[in-house]
Amino acid sequence: MVLQSESQSLTQSDCEPRHIPKRDCIMPNRVRIPTPLRRLTDQQSTVEADGATVAELIDSLDAAFPGMKARLCDDDGELRHFVNIYVNSEDVRYMDGISTTLSGSDEVSIVPAVAGG
Repeated sequence: MVLQSESQSLTQSDCEPRHIPKRDCIMPNRVRIPTPLRRLTDQQSTVEADGATVAELIDSLDAAFPGMKARLCDDDGELRHFVNIYVNSEDVRYMDGISTTLSGSDEVSIVPAVAGG
């Protein structure tokens, strides 16, 4: 068995049961950041974040980019009405909301609602 230091990053082959238990091998999800939120991400349009659910992913984003959760969620922790989140092009509101599970390496898009007439 090969032991890795904590400073080394995990690869997909490291996630085989003989190396590290599966629960420890969460691959990061790719998150597309809309223009209005890019000031929080140093103008990055795409970032990576960990999380087994959308809620955990939002917490991960907030840890890396303080203020992100306040812009995405209301005081009860639910998605704000003007924020849409898609996992692999599927709206989480039609799935399990912020409890929607992520498999790792999912593509998550944050899309602000557009209003007008």
